[in-house]
Amino acid sequence: MRLRDQPGHDDDDDDDDDENEAEVKGTVAGAVVGHACPFTFTVGTTTVITTEGTTFKDTTCAKVVNGVTVEAKGTRTGPTTITATRVEKK
Repeated sequence: MRLRDQPGHDDDDDDDDDENEAEVKGTVAGAVVGHACPFTFTVGTTTVITTEGTTFKDTTCAKVVNGVTVEAKGTRTGPTTITATRVEKK
């Protein structure tokens, strides 16, 4: 699992990212089988919240299920929570 912009993490790329932008990559867990969209799942210790505005690349909302590897990008909305603007299957 990779979590960018985690407190205390400095990636030294100087790309002037918004301090609330975040991403996580890893295996989906906690997704309810047959979930409706939008929905919430976890990657490692990070909760990922999808919304009606979340876009899905190389997958669909319904195909984001436990065991699938994804990268979620969005806005940090809590210490361990991201509201996803994009979810991509990896």
